[in-house]
Amino acid sequence: SVKLQFPKFSKGFSAADFSSFIQNHVGGDENVVAMGRLSFPNEWQMQVKCKDIREKLIRLGRTKINSRTCWISPLSQSEVRGYVHWIPNAIAEESIRGILEPYGEVMFMEVMQLDLWTKVDCDSRYFALNLKPGQTMDDIPHFFKIGSHHGLITIRGRAPSCFHCRTIGHRKSECQKYREKLNSYCNRKPGSGVKRTKPRGRRYRPMPNSENPSASVASKKKRKKSKAAKAQPAVTKEAKVENSAVKEEVKTEESSTDMVKVAQDLVAKLERLKDHGDLQELSTLQSQLTNLHSKLNNQIVEIEKKLKNTVLADKDEVNTSQGNGEQPTEEKKKKRKKKKKKNVSEAANETVPPNN
Repeated sequence: SVKLQFPKFSKGFSAADFSSFIQNHVGGDENVVAMGRLSFPNEWQMQVKCKDIREKLIRLGRTKINSRTCWISPLSQSEVRGYVHWIPNAIAEESIRGILEPYGEVMFMEVMQLDLWTKVDCDSRYFALNLKPGQTMDDIPHFFKIGSHHGLITIRGRAPSCFHCRTIGHRKSECQKYREKLNSYCNRKPGSGVKRTKPRGRRYRPMPNSENPSASVASKKKRKKSKAAKAQPAVTKEAKVENSAVKEEVKTEESSTDMVKVAQDLVAKLERLKDHGDLQELSTLQSQLTNLHSKLNNQIVEIEKKLKNTVLADKDEVNTSQGNGEQPTEEKKKKRKKKKKKNVSEAANETVPPNN
């Protein structure tokens, strides 16, 4: 038989509430011999025909009946179920049985299998123990040792043992001595630290700044970049425009000088080839010279356009200054004269090579 235990102070159960449980886990009313309530309203007992079904229910351990949690355990308190951990599989069962036999009769012992693979064993072993008269589950040790290997015994319904202070009744996460030890490392008063606003580990996902008090890593990087940009000296729009104009002028000068050099080299080659009289090479050189000629003409047209634009801009500035009652200063006049001289000198230097 099996004991079905509900939470404390739960009432109002009847045999009809167990119909779905019997069909799903027992296999129908045919496998049930007897069923009834015990002395407490939250405890029920069920007798089953087959031992395999009984073992299946005990291993199930916990389920829900009528939306309430139900714990399943053997009816007799002398029958105990538990697990043995941390012992390698190479160690035989007889050595583990020798530790459990002084407290009762070992009914069976099985090696548990991993959830990922059904044919791979793990370090845990499931056992059933029938206690001797006068013995209780609290008499069985929590920790033991076989050779150089330490082992752990956990039993259903028994209070756990602390891994730090080895006292029974609480876990290591609830141990006060362990907390005192951790606080002693940082020399800080207990409870004086900053309260945690997010959970530990990778479970935390960065939320938007409006919902999350602590900014994400990306926002921190952006802030660093903005601070670095603020630390740099500010550049005005006029300075940027002047820099871009200077860069364009330098590019045009470099390209024009390169083209003039190439033209001079081609003319020298033509003079050398006149004596030899290679028609193919002469034709290729002439085609290259024509291409250069067209490119230089295009550049001359662009320079003329720039000159016209500068003249128009100067006239607009003069008109605006006269309309406002202001007169152009001497520095501005000097700059205009220099620009005009540069443009005229560039146009004079970029002469078209002779087409022989």
